Amino acid sequence: MITDFPSGNFEFRKVGQGSFYTGQICQQSDLNTSSNFFSFVYDCGSKSGKEFIKTEISDFKLTLGEKKLHTLFLSHLDEDHVNYVRELLQDITCEQVILPYLAPFERLIVALSCIDRYTIDKNDTALFLFDPASYLLSYHVREIVFIFGNSDNREAESNNPEGNAPDDITGLNIRGLEDSNQIALPSEIEQLNKNSKIKFKKGNGKGLYKKIWEFYIHYQKARIPNNIDELKKKIEEVFRIKINQEGQLESEQLRTILESEKLKELREFWKDTFLDTNTTGIVIQHKPVNYNTAQIFMHPKIFRSYYSEIERRKHMPYIFKWEATSNETKGATLLTGDTCINQMPYSDYKKKHMDGILVLQIPHHGSKKGFTGKMLHGFNSQKHTTAVINFGWGNHYGHPSSVCIKELRVCNFDILFCNQIDGFEYYIFVNYK
Repeated sequence: MITDFPSGNFEFRKVGQGSFYTGQICQQSDLNTSSNFFSFVYDCGSKSGKEFIKTEISDFKLTLGEKKLHTLFLSHLDEDHVNYVRELLQDITCEQVILPYLAPFERLIVALSCIDRYTIDKNDTALFLFDPASYLLSYHVREIVFIFGNSDNREAESNNPEGNAPDDITGLNIRGLEDSNQIALPSEIEQLNKNSKIKFKKGNGKGLYKKIWEFYIHYQKARIPNNIDELKKKIEEVFRIKINQEGQLESEQLRTILESEKLKELREFWKDTFLDTNTTGIVIQHKPVNYNTAQIFMHPKIFRSYYSEIERRKHMPYIFKWEATSNETKGATLLTGDTCINQMPYSDYKKKHMDGILVLQIPHHGSKKGFTGKMLHGFNSQKHTTAVINFGWGNHYGHPSSVCIKELRVCNFDILFCNQIDGFEYYIFVNYK
């Protein structure tokens, strides 16, 4: 008789051109007992109509026991992944936010790349980019964890934490992540380190929830263009700001730029001079762990698919059912944000866990730049992986690309779409025998 087993309910929500993924994990067989859930979110933003994401946020918040979100992951700081964080955090408590650390100059590049208009006083995302820590702490956030760099530990197995105590559901247990000491720009870091609510950790490590669910965290460093000195010269010319010897901005210099009406001129220069640098981010793989012998079920709730050639595939509600033992690595979800997975280094952990991917979020809304066919085949070598593409109907980026769809079909993925109309909800049950 099954008396106690971890269960997960996960959903790629209907927000259009952006991303809002939610998860709830429980060690009780009664999935209706919301106070026993560990709840988390991966990204919260959209460039489609606000009514879509606001509805999804409202629906999700109704499921939170005691109005508490345990962990918010932000893959990166682009507007379509963070611009509704305020809506999410209002009127709830958030135990923990995990996001990449970007220095002020890197945050300026994000602002130039993804914010089309308005200055810091008129754009909430610009306000967030100026000072992410202060922005988040202005809500009921109890801990901020900045991820910077990756551990050299190839297996990501050392310092394995014991997980949260059974009656202590706070944020994710991150004692398995190494402290980060690689961060430049001492003036900003010195101020942040004075706050006991802020930590700096390295990626390529694992966090745990109650010994039953593992979150592997990988950090993909931002790619700075080779001709970035042209931008620095333009900043000094337009704003009369002297960039320091390390090539970095101070926090107050960033504020000056983001508050200025001349920001529009800098954006135009950026668009005319530089290519897309949208490669940075935090990649999360989560899965059940620490069972002896188990059956793993996946029961997705599928809406509709609009590509006629894909509709000929069997897109009806179905169940994946696997027999798994403790030494197998099955039942994983890989969340990529906009990170190009073909540029991620192949750590031993990644090689060992590739075959166990149950659900793969296709990077960057199905852009053709985010993967290679060889890598996709590696993720779906067992022919059981579902590929989910987040995109907005009517977007002007051409997402998802025909190249992406073709490669996924060649590699025999089940392909699902998440946009303003369609979402994807699935359950994973791990039953101990």
